[in-house]
Amino acid sequence: MSVPGAAVLVSGAAGVLGSALVDAFMADGWAVLAGQHRTPVRPRAGPFKVIPLDVRRDDDWAAASEAARAMGIPLRMVVHNAGIASADLLARTDAGAWEEAIGTMTRPVWAGTRALRGWMTEGGGGHVLAVGSHAMRQGGAGQSAYASAKAAMVGACLSLASELAPDNIRVNVMLPGLMAGPMLDGLSPGERARRLSRALLGRANDPAEVARFAVFLATTHCVTGQVFAMDSRPLPWA
Repeated sequence: MSVPGAAVLVSGAAGVLGSALVDAFMADGWAVLAGQHRTPVRPRAGPFKVIPLDVRRDDDWAAASEAARAMGIPLRMVVHNAGIASADLLARTDAGAWEEAIGTMTRPVWAGTRALRGWMTEGGGGHVLAVGSHAMRQGGAGQSAYASAKAAMVGACLSLASELAPDNIRVNVMLPGLMAGPMLDGLSPGERARRLSRALLGRANDPAEVARFAVFLATTHCVTGQVFAMDSRPLPWA
């Protein structure tokens, strides 16, 4: 079920999941603002606009808000998808790498949501969806910066779910899990098998399936403050 006359902003729209998100929302009839930073976003026909968006910069978020208003369509969904693969041992992680991870994956939830909140409220509400990671709970050697950033993202989203509920803005997190594509292609066969063995179904997730869930979530009206695991790794109770 689509949301007629609605727009969505997707950050990190050039990546595997970002591209799948853009395609899924457009297939459902949404207008899409595609955030582009270092990697060019593939052009599409239809109600689609590429905007320069370094998610660490407040000025870029202000410009994104103006671009959303200029479309003349209510902004109903923001997907904080931009991220970086920050992976190194603590001894080799300098302050710059740590701050880049936090700035890229946590700051947008605050700065981006704040910049776009007014436009979403004027349109009657909407959704904020952040792309998290199982690393937020499990961590792992070489993931101190990445896991910290993703954990902070979840904490911010759960708090914002309470703050923004009076504006009818729902805030949720999804954990895509291991996805087919560059995430697994660059691993050795042994490491790939080890990671996939953690999944009950023993296979990588499909980015298109994750994107379809995001589109479905955008059509719901009573779901907020939740963390959804999208692959077959169960979330521990404690």
